[in-house]
Amino acid sequence: MKKDPYVEIIMMMQKEGAKSNPPSICLGQIVSTSPLRIKVDELPLEEDDFLFADFLVEGYKRSLQVTSQGTMSNNGESSIQGNLTSSTQNTSGGSGDNSFASHNHSISNQATLNGTGESNGHYTLSGESEVEFKSYLKKGDLLALMPMDGEQLYIVLCKVVSLV
Repeated sequence: MKKDPYVEIIMMMQKEGAKSNPPSICLGQIVSTSPLRIKVDELPLEEDDFLFADFLVEGYKRSLQVTSQGTMSNNGESSIQGNLTSSTQNTSGGSGDNSFASHNHSISNQATLNGTGESNGHYTLSGESEVEFKSYLKKGDLLALMPMDGEQLYIVLCKVVSLV
């Protein structure tokens, strides 16, 4: 049977066009977490077949800036614990001797203040903190995967969920 030249041209165009198109995102499902196994279509894959987004890895840490503002009120019993640090005012003895030169004394005491009272006011807290991600991937979870060329390695982009 003679080959149709038009079919041959179309097949060649499809093959060449596919080379320039990036692979599309696919879904994988976690079959087991220890050891990690993910099924893509019907193909079971092992840990070394994947590169993971950093935030999916247990123990991943990230620094963040935290700012909180609001109003605080207290009407009742309070307890505050801390370290009180202060110093005495400068004083001198006046005899001209070095031991009587102007000096002060440091004061540092642990303190607990207990009492009742009322207080109201605005506050602003700001600072840097570190958050550590715990493992939240479990058996049955769906993952968005990006296959690399030749589908020998997959990048795990994120966990995906359905709203229905």
